[in-house]
Amino acid sequence: MVKMGAVWDRTTKFLRANSGAVLTISALAIFLPTVVGTVLQAALAGDDPTSTSAAGGIVSLITTIISMLGQIALVALAIDATLGTSGAFSVAGRRLLPVIGVSILVSLIFLLLFLPFIVILFGSGVDWAALQAGDASAMPEMAGGMGLFLGLYTVVLIPVIFWLAARFSVIMPVVVWERLGVGAIGRTFRLTKGYALKIVGVFILFLIVFIVAGLAIGGVFGAIFALTTDGVQGLTVGGILMAIIMGLLTVVFTVIYTVFLTKLYKSLIEETEPAAVFE
Repeated sequence: MVKMGAVWDRTTKFLRANSGAVLTISALAIFLPTVVGTVLQAALAGDDPTSTSAAGGIVSLITTIISMLGQIALVALAIDATLGTSGAFSVAGRRLLPVIGVSILVSLIFLLLFLPFIVILFGSGVDWAALQAGDASAMPEMAGGMGLFLGLYTVVLIPVIFWLAARFSVIMPVVVWERLGVGAIGRTFRLTKGYALKIVGVFILFLIVFIVAGLAIGGVFGAIFALTTDGVQGLTVGGILMAIIMGLLTVVFTVIYTVFLTKLYKSLIEETEPAAVFE
Protein backbone atom coordinates (compact mmCIF):
# COMPACT_ATOMS: atom_id res chain seq x y z
CA MET A 1 0.00 0.00 0.00
CA VAL A 2 1.41 3.35 -1.09
CA LYS A 3 1.65 5.87 1.76
CA MET A 4 1.40 9.57 0.95
CA GLY A 5 3.98 10.37 3.63
CA ALA A 6 6.50 8.16 1.89
CA VAL A 7 5.70 9.82 -1.44
CA TRP A 8 6.30 13.22 0.16
CA ASP A 9 9.67 12.02 1.49
CA ARG A 10 10.66 10.92 -2.01
CA THR A 11 9.56 14.30 -3.34
CA THR A 12 11.66 16.34 -0.92
CA LYS A 13 14.66 14.04 -1.39
CA PHE A 14 14.48 14.47 -5.16
CA LEU A 15 14.15 18.26 -4.92
CA ARG A 16 17.19 18.51 -2.64
CA ALA A 17 19.32 16.24 -4.82
CA ASN A 18 18.36 17.91 -8.12
CA SER A 19 17.83 21.51 -7.07
CA GLY A 20 19.98 22.93 -9.88
CA ALA A 21 18.12 21.23 -12.71
CA VAL A 22 14.73 21.88 -11.10
CA LEU A 23 15.53 25.59 -10.68
CA THR A 24 16.68 25.87 -14.29
CA ILE A 25 13.57 24.20 -15.70
CA SER A 26 11.15 26.06 -13.45
CA ALA A 27 12.81 29.43 -14.05
CA LEU A 28 12.91 29.14 -17.85
CA ALA A 29 9.63 27.37 -18.53
CA ILE A 30 7.33 28.27 -15.63
CA PHE A 31 8.44 31.45 -13.84
CA LEU A 32 9.37 33.56 -16.88
CA PRO A 33 6.26 32.69 -18.93
CA THR A 34 4.02 33.35 -15.92
CA VAL A 35 5.54 36.75 -15.17
CA VAL A 36 5.89 37.84 -18.80
CA GLY A 37 2.34 36.74 -19.54
CA THR A 38 0.94 38.71 -16.61
CA VAL A 39 2.92 41.81 -17.54
CA LEU A 40 1.90 41.59 -21.21
CA GLN A 41 -1.76 41.26 -20.33
CA ALA A 42 -1.50 44.39 -18.19
CA ALA A 43 0.32 46.23 -20.97
CA LEU A 44 -2.25 45.17 -23.58
CA ALA A 45 -5.20 46.28 -21.46
CA GLY A 46 -7.16 48.97 -23.29
CA ASP A 47 -10.56 50.58 -23.67
CA ASP A 48 -11.79 47.95 -26.15
CA PRO A 49 -12.86 44.87 -24.10
CA THR A 50 -13.09 42.66 -27.20
CA SER A 51 -9.55 43.29 -28.47
CA THR A 52 -8.17 43.20 -24.93
CA SER A 53 -9.84 39.85 -24.29
CA ALA A 54 -8.58 38.41 -27.59
CA ALA A 55 -5.01 39.57 -27.00
CA GLY A 56 -5.10 38.34 -23.41
CA GLY A 57 -6.38 34.97 -24.60
CA ILE A 58 -3.50 34.57 -27.06
CA VAL A 59 -0.92 35.51 -24.44
CA SER A 60 -2.51 33.14 -21.93
CA LEU A 61 -2.49 30.28 -24.45
CA ILE A 62 1.19 30.78 -25.28
CA THR A 63 2.27 31.00 -21.63
CA THR A 64 0.17 27.95 -20.76
CA ILE A 65 1.85 25.86 -23.47
CA ILE A 66 5.33 26.95 -22.37
CA SER A 67 4.50 26.22 -18.73
CA MET A 68 3.17 22.82 -19.73
CA LEU A 69 6.50 22.16 -21.46
CA GLY A 70 8.23 22.93 -18.16
CA GLN A 71 5.93 20.62 -16.21
CA ILE A 72 6.57 17.80 -18.66
CA ALA A 73 10.32 18.35 -18.27
CA LEU A 74 9.93 18.18 -14.47
CA VAL A 75 7.96 14.93 -14.83
CA ALA A 76 10.69 13.39 -17.00
CA LEU A 77 13.41 14.51 -14.58
CA ALA A 78 11.50 13.24 -11.54
CA ILE A 79 11.20 9.82 -13.17
CA ASP A 80 14.79 9.67 -14.41
CA ALA A 81 17.13 12.19 -12.78
CA THR A 82 19.99 11.07 -15.04
CA LEU A 83 18.34 12.89 -17.95
CA GLY A 84 19.54 16.24 -16.69
CA THR A 85 18.07 19.54 -17.82
CA SER A 86 18.68 19.09 -21.55
CA GLY A 87 17.43 15.51 -21.55
CA ALA A 88 14.28 16.49 -19.65
CA PHE A 89 13.54 19.28 -22.14
CA SER A 90 14.16 16.85 -25.00
CA VAL A 91 11.54 14.46 -23.60
CA ALA A 92 9.19 17.42 -23.07
CA GLY A 93 9.54 18.49 -26.68
CA ARG A 94 8.65 15.01 -27.93
CA ARG A 95 5.66 14.54 -25.60
CA LEU A 96 4.21 18.06 -25.64
CA LEU A 97 1.61 17.45 -28.34
CA PRO A 98 0.34 14.16 -26.83
CA VAL A 99 0.05 15.86 -23.42
CA ILE A 100 -1.86 18.78 -24.94
CA GLY A 101 -4.20 16.40 -26.76
CA VAL A 102 -4.95 14.31 -23.68
CA SER A 103 -5.32 17.48 -21.56
CA ILE A 104 -7.95 18.79 -23.97
CA LEU A 105 -9.80 15.47 -23.82
CA VAL A 106 -9.75 15.45 -20.01
CA SER A 107 -10.92 19.08 -19.97
CA LEU A 108 -13.86 18.13 -22.19
CA ILE A 109 -14.80 15.38 -19.74
CA PHE A 110 -14.87 17.91 -16.91
CA LEU A 111 -16.76 20.37 -19.13
CA LEU A 112 -19.51 17.82 -19.67
CA LEU A 113 -20.13 17.85 -15.93
CA PHE A 114 -20.98 21.56 -16.18
CA LEU A 115 -23.30 21.06 -19.16
CA PRO A 116 -26.50 21.34 -17.05
CA PHE A 117 -25.36 24.78 -15.80
CA ILE A 118 -24.63 25.95 -19.35
CA VAL A 119 -27.93 24.66 -20.75
CA ILE A 120 -29.99 26.21 -17.95
CA LEU A 121 -28.19 29.56 -18.14
CA PHE A 122 -28.59 29.70 -21.91
CA GLY A 123 -32.25 28.86 -21.55
CA SER A 124 -32.68 31.56 -18.92
CA GLY A 125 -31.30 34.26 -21.21
CA VAL A 126 -28.11 35.12 -19.34
CA ASP A 127 -26.12 38.10 -20.66
CA TRP A 128 -22.74 36.39 -21.14
CA ALA A 129 -20.88 39.58 -22.08
CA ALA A 130 -22.05 41.36 -18.92
CA LEU A 131 -21.38 38.29 -16.81
CA GLN A 132 -17.82 38.07 -18.13
CA ALA A 133 -17.34 41.73 -17.24
CA GLY A 134 -18.26 40.91 -13.64
CA ASP A 135 -21.80 42.33 -13.67
CA ALA A 136 -23.75 40.20 -11.18
CA SER A 137 -27.03 41.59 -12.49
CA ALA A 138 -26.45 39.58 -15.68
CA MET A 139 -27.49 36.45 -13.80
CA PRO A 140 -31.15 35.76 -14.64
CA GLU A 141 -33.81 35.08 -12.05
CA MET A 142 -34.66 31.37 -11.94
CA ALA A 143 -37.75 29.55 -10.87
CA GLY A 144 -37.54 27.92 -7.46
CA GLY A 145 -37.40 24.40 -8.88
CA MET A 146 -34.59 25.26 -11.28
CA GLY A 147 -32.56 26.99 -8.60
CA LEU A 148 -33.05 24.04 -6.25
CA PHE A 149 -31.88 21.64 -8.95
CA LEU A 150 -28.71 23.64 -9.57
CA GLY A 151 -28.03 23.83 -5.84
CA LEU A 152 -28.40 20.08 -5.36
CA TYR A 153 -26.42 19.38 -8.52
CA THR A 154 -23.59 21.56 -7.21
CA VAL A 155 -23.51 19.61 -3.93
CA VAL A 156 -23.15 16.36 -5.90
CA LEU A 157 -20.77 17.84 -8.48
CA ILE A 158 -18.06 19.02 -6.07
CA PRO A 159 -17.11 15.56 -4.69
CA VAL A 160 -17.38 14.08 -8.20
CA ILE A 161 -14.89 16.66 -9.51
CA PHE A 162 -12.46 15.91 -6.68
CA TRP A 163 -12.84 12.16 -7.29
CA LEU A 164 -12.22 12.50 -11.02
CA ALA A 165 -9.24 14.80 -10.41
CA ALA A 166 -7.77 12.15 -8.12
CA ARG A 167 -8.27 9.41 -10.70
CA PHE A 168 -6.64 11.60 -13.39
CA SER A 169 -3.84 12.75 -11.07
CA VAL A 170 -1.01 10.74 -12.66
CA ILE A 171 -2.13 11.08 -16.26
CA MET A 172 0.74 13.39 -17.25
CA PRO A 173 3.47 10.96 -16.08
CA VAL A 174 1.62 8.16 -17.90
CA VAL A 175 1.47 10.14 -21.16
CA VAL A 176 5.07 11.31 -20.83
CA TRP A 177 6.80 8.12 -19.76
CA GLU A 178 4.61 5.33 -21.12
CA ARG A 179 4.13 7.16 -24.45
CA LEU A 180 0.36 6.71 -24.37
CA GLY A 181 -2.35 8.87 -25.87
CA VAL A 182 -6.04 8.31 -25.21
CA GLY A 183 -5.13 5.00 -23.58
CA ALA A 184 -3.58 7.00 -20.73
CA ILE A 185 -7.08 7.61 -19.35
CA GLY A 186 -7.75 3.95 -18.68
CA ARG A 187 -4.17 3.45 -17.49
CA THR A 188 -4.33 6.19 -14.86
CA PHE A 189 -7.69 4.91 -13.63
CA ARG A 190 -6.18 1.47 -13.09
CA LEU A 191 -3.14 2.87 -11.28
CA THR A 192 -5.16 5.06 -8.90
CA LYS A 193 -7.77 2.43 -8.07
CA GLY A 194 -8.28 2.37 -4.30
CA TYR A 195 -6.28 5.59 -3.75
CA ALA A 196 -8.84 8.25 -4.69
CA LEU A 197 -9.64 9.36 -1.12
CA LYS A 198 -5.96 9.63 -0.16
CA ILE A 199 -5.19 11.67 -3.26
CA VAL A 200 -8.21 13.92 -2.66
CA GLY A 201 -6.86 14.57 0.84
CA VAL A 202 -3.55 15.69 -0.68
CA PHE A 203 -5.40 17.89 -3.20
CA ILE A 204 -7.35 19.62 -0.45
CA LEU A 205 -4.19 20.19 1.58
CA PHE A 206 -2.36 21.70 -1.41
CA LEU A 207 -5.40 23.82 -2.24
CA ILE A 208 -5.75 25.22 1.26
CA VAL A 209 -2.05 26.05 1.57
CA PHE A 210 -1.95 27.66 -1.88
CA ILE A 211 -5.07 29.77 -1.26
CA VAL A 212 -3.93 30.90 2.18
CA ALA A 213 -0.43 31.75 0.93
CA GLY A 214 -1.82 33.52 -2.14
CA LEU A 215 -4.27 35.60 -0.11
CA ALA A 216 -1.65 36.48 2.49
CA ILE A 217 1.09 37.42 0.05
CA GLY A 218 -1.27 39.05 -2.42
CA GLY A 219 -3.02 41.02 0.29
CA VAL A 220 0.13 42.36 1.90
CA PHE A 221 2.13 43.20 -1.22
CA GLY A 222 -0.97 44.21 -3.17
CA ALA A 223 -1.81 46.82 -0.56
CA ILE A 224 1.76 48.14 -0.53
CA PHE A 225 2.01 48.38 -4.31
CA ALA A 226 -1.47 49.91 -4.55
CA LEU A 227 -0.25 52.84 -2.47
CA THR A 228 2.61 53.45 -4.90
CA THR A 229 0.48 53.37 -8.07
CA ASP A 230 -2.20 55.82 -6.84
CA GLY A 231 -4.92 54.16 -8.88
CA VAL A 232 -2.99 54.14 -12.16
CA GLN A 233 -4.36 51.57 -14.60
CA GLY A 234 -2.35 49.36 -16.95
CA LEU A 235 1.33 48.49 -16.65
CA THR A 236 2.95 49.82 -13.47
CA VAL A 237 6.08 49.11 -11.44
CA GLY A 238 3.89 47.81 -8.64
CA GLY A 239 2.08 45.53 -11.07
CA ILE A 240 5.36 44.11 -12.36
CA LEU A 241 6.65 43.49 -8.84
CA MET A 242 3.35 41.85 -7.92
CA ALA A 243 3.58 39.62 -11.01
CA ILE A 244 7.09 38.55 -9.96
CA ILE A 245 5.99 37.73 -6.41
CA MET A 246 2.92 35.76 -7.51
CA GLY A 247 5.03 34.10 -10.21
CA LEU A 248 7.42 32.84 -7.54
CA LEU A 249 4.49 31.50 -5.51
CA THR A 250 3.10 29.77 -8.60
CA VAL A 251 6.48 28.20 -9.38
CA VAL A 252 6.91 26.82 -5.85
CA PHE A 253 3.53 25.13 -5.80
CA THR A 254 3.68 23.96 -9.43
CA VAL A 255 7.08 22.34 -8.92
CA ILE A 256 6.14 20.64 -5.64
CA TYR A 257 2.77 19.51 -6.98
CA THR A 258 4.18 18.17 -10.26
CA VAL A 259 7.07 16.31 -8.63
CA PHE A 260 4.81 14.89 -5.91
CA LEU A 261 2.36 13.43 -8.47
CA THR A 262 5.26 12.02 -10.48
CA LYS A 263 6.69 10.34 -7.39
CA LEU A 264 3.18 9.07 -6.64
CA TYR A 265 3.10 7.59 -10.15
CA LYS A 266 6.42 5.81 -9.58
CA SER A 267 5.22 4.52 -6.20
CA LEU A 268 1.97 3.20 -7.71
CA ILE A 269 3.93 1.45 -10.47
CA GLU A 270 6.25 -0.15 -7.93
CA GLU A 271 3.29 -1.23 -5.80
CA THR A 272 1.11 -2.67 -8.56
CA GLU A 273 3.80 -3.81 -11.01
CA PRO A 274 6.95 -4.73 -9.07
CA ALA A 275 8.58 -6.14 -12.17
CA ALA A 276 8.17 -2.91 -14.15
CA VAL A 277 11.37 -1.18 -15.18
CA PHE A 278 11.69 2.55 -15.86
CA GLU A 279 13.54 3.06 -19.11
